[in-house]
Amino acid sequence: MEEETKFKIVLTFALVALIFAAISIVTPWWVIGTTPEYELNTTGTHASYSLFQQVSATSGNLSVTVSFTNMTSEENAKPLAELCSLTSTLTTIGLVFNVLTVILIYLMFTRNERMLKFAKITAVISALIFLAATIYFQSEFATRISNFDSVIPTAMLETPIQGSKISGFWGGIEMSSGLFEWTWSAGFGWYSAFTAFVFSAMLYILVNSFFKKKE
Repeated sequence: MEEETKFKIVLTFALVALIFAAISIVTPWWVIGTTPEYELNTTGTHASYSLFQQVSATSGNLSVTVSFTNMTSEENAKPLAELCSLTSTLTTIGLVFNVLTVILIYLMFTRNERMLKFAKITAVISALIFLAATIYFQSEFATRISNFDSVIPTAMLETPIQGSKISGFWGGIEMSSGLFEWTWSAGFGWYSAFTAFVFSAMLYILVNSFFKKKE
């Protein structure tokens, strides 16, 4: 394979990782909403949680965005706020390493081949950071939201869904018919961060495979 082709491949992987890293910071990491079956008889309601410690919810034509402290007391909101703050810090650091990786790969092919080893280091660090962020957020979320008075803004719901009902990062609440009334799962931000991990890890493997002789 020609050097130029290799360069285009690894640069593409680096840019894709960078794009998903950036997306992960600004998109929701957890979502909850009514199911299509439940919405046959009532208006659908959906809410999403971002790393900015905010909840955005929609129900019919109504939409609101509130902070965690509007959902429960400041004391009860603090554990989840700390989780989001730490996760946001990790993803931002991971994004910085993604930027460095793109720069180093460009410099490696245009000016200095010795940048290769540094590109490998930044790629693997970025991959590990995003893996840690997604696993940590997933494992801690249900515990830290358990004290919320309601996981849906009260303006959207007559009967609150208490945080204690959230038994895991993925899950749902069944209706009497056996079908699910509410379901919740990872949001696009979480999946984007995991995708950034995958592409960063694959980038490290590709660079290590393509350019062994240059080290």
